[in-house]
Amino acid sequence: MARSTPILGCRSTVAYVPSPEAIETVSVSTNAFDAEQGSAGGAAINVTIKSGTNDLHGVLFERNTNQDLDAVNNYFSHPGRLAKNIQNQYGFAVGGPVWIPQFIHGRNKFFWFMDYETHPRRVSMRPM
Repeated sequence: MARSTPILGCRSTVAYVPSPEAIETVSVSTNAFDAEQGSAGGAAINVTIKSGTNDLHGVLFERNTNQDLDAVNNYFSHPGRLAKNIQNQYGFAVGGPVWIPQFIHGRNKFFWFMDYETHPRRVSMRPM
């Protein structure tokens, strides 16, 4: 996933696109802005990333798409097989308290969170 994503119709870019599993809240401010948004035109979108909790929590995920599961709109216009299109999207997100025996006991104080996501894609230009 690209970490610098262009915004359609604008000359600026988004600095970071987090994994959906790492997003805690999304807030959209329109029209009357606070001083923290500055002179943003149209809307200001704030995304809050998750943090760790007092207990260890995590999630694993995978999404698979391939041409064998795709529907054909019209059987007569596509008598052969569909072009190769395999996409896997997988990753994890995990977080919890920082705990180093006899040094740091982070319960209610000090947390960590991390996530990873990737989506390799394999395609061919013509039907097989």
